[in-house]
Amino acid sequence: MEEKSPVVKDYLSKLSLSSQYLLSLINDVLDMSRIENGRLLLHPDCYLYRDFQKYIKSSILPLCEQKNITMIEQDYGQHFPIFIDATRFNQVIFNLLSSTIQFSPDNSMIYMIYHNQVVGNSLSMYFEIQNSGMEISKEFQKHIFEPFSQERPNNSNASQATGLGLTIAKAIVDRMDGTLTVESREGKGTSFLLHLTMPLVDDRLRKNRPMV
Repeated sequence: MEEKSPVVKDYLSKLSLSSQYLLSLINDVLDMSRIENGRLLLHPDCYLYRDFQKYIKSSILPLCEQKNITMIEQDYGQHFPIFIDATRFNQVIFNLLSSTIQFSPDNSMIYMIYHNQVVGNSLSMYFEIQNSGMEISKEFQKHIFEPFSQERPNNSNASQATGLGLTIAKAIVDRMDGTLTVESREGKGTSFLLHLTMPLVDDRLRKNRPMV
């Protein structure tokens, strides 16, 4: 098979990126339609921490590699099987991390910090997703979860975003009775703060499917 020229490879790469963007936009618009019509449904099931870690490695680390960004995980939590809609939960984490990666400089670091604790029959989960220095204005913090909001619309990274990811993440978190906020300070970077409380899986099931 004849090797493709650099020009053809460049065209194919741009075509692939455009296709991914259009697919992402379609999916986001569909999700927004569900949210606006009150049809965002959750389907909770048993979710294991090790499955969550596999998801992070397969979906987030490749995004970091594209920009040579190092992701540091700091785990101070307790981990047990929980009942949660894993697809929607993963979508929240992906949207927060991909946004953080997208607006972080190349060769920088981002952090994901866990503070999970068993409270009664539930797991109280705190996540902090933080970049290492890029802040957003106080004014934009008021609008960051609104549809199509972007503080730097002329930024090349911003042009690749749909402007709906954070809006959808916030809607999912609200549907899960959780909280999602943003904090940003000059010279300290920006943090997304996520808190969810999810029921623990039955003790008998937990013994059969240990969380490791």
